[in-house]
Amino acid sequence: LAVLAANSLKWNSAGTSGVWDTGATAVWLNLSNSTQTVFSPFDQVLFDDTVGVSNNVTVSGTVAPRLITVDSSTNNFTISSGTINGSGGLVKKGSSTLNIFNSGTLTGPVTIGGGLVYAGNNSFNSVASITITNNATLDLGGGTFKNNKPITVSGSGVNGEGAIINSYNDYPGQSANITLA
Repeated sequence: LAVLAANSLKWNSAGTSGVWDTGATAVWLNLSNSTQTVFSPFDQVLFDDTVGVSNNVTVSGTVAPRLITVDSSTNNFTISSGTINGSGGLVKKGSSTLNIFNSGTLTGPVTIGGGLVYAGNNSFNSVASITITNNATLDLGGGTFKNNKPITVSGSGVNGEGAIINSYNDYPGQSANITLA
């Protein structure tokens, strides 16, 4: 039995294509030893305000992070294509925008503590719960939720325009249990 420790990685795609895959493309900086590396399943990943990184992240195939943290006020990230899978969670901090267009198989909790998160392509359909704080906003992007998804909300959203909005031109079918904190 071999137990492998997950790494803490930071998006460091400067000068590359911006592809996030498993085990192939060295677009990550290992925070424990400052070496450029590839992503492995269950690694913890960070997207931040590093200058010069690709803000358009294309997932190739399926990735399964332990935790995704987007802590950015300058870099607006778009994560698209492929599948983000597994029991990991997502934490959004900072005032920037995060656009997600991946199929919804991530099952951990989502915490939106800053900025706006656009959850397109039903990307939050399978998450365990969603918490929105600090005047952040979740844009449903026309997506749906299932299983009476628990959503806890506090604050009035970005620029007071709402903590939960739907900018997509439809009425999304929802099964959510919303708590105003």
